[in-house]
Amino acid sequence: MQLSAYKLVLGRLLTRDRLLRFGVPVPDPKCVLCETENESIGHLFFQCYVAWSIWAEQSRRYLGGVGRERDFREILKWIGDCRGQEQSWARRARLRLATSVWHVWRERNRRIYEGLSTPPAGILHNIESDVLVMSP
Repeated sequence: MQLSAYKLVLGRLLTRDRLLRFGVPVPDPKCVLCETENESIGHLFFQCYVAWSIWAEQSRRYLGGVGRERDFREILKWIGDCRGQEQSWARRARLRLATSVWHVWRERNRRIYEGLSTPPAGILHNIESDVLVMSP
């Protein structure tokens, strides 16, 4: 999970826009989660309405409704600024972000490579389960 979040921060995840830039043929550049916009890191994780609904619900439930920015750089900045907050709160925010990134990326890959899809409520449930297991 942390590797996916780390690659997100570095902009290294192989989203469809990056594959096209590298000359890799992609059958359709659209996001497989919402099928409305071309897939990029920013779109897939924070602008896509499917991924955004997952992040917004977690923000509402557990993080006091903060971090509602729709640009991943702003959310990463917000998470970084949490260092002044209570340490356990900031840790939970980072854990939720990393877990969400991993599950959104996993869902994207399941849809592409396995033809399987999970509704946002199911993805959110899987995130919650993992966060509970990993929380100190």
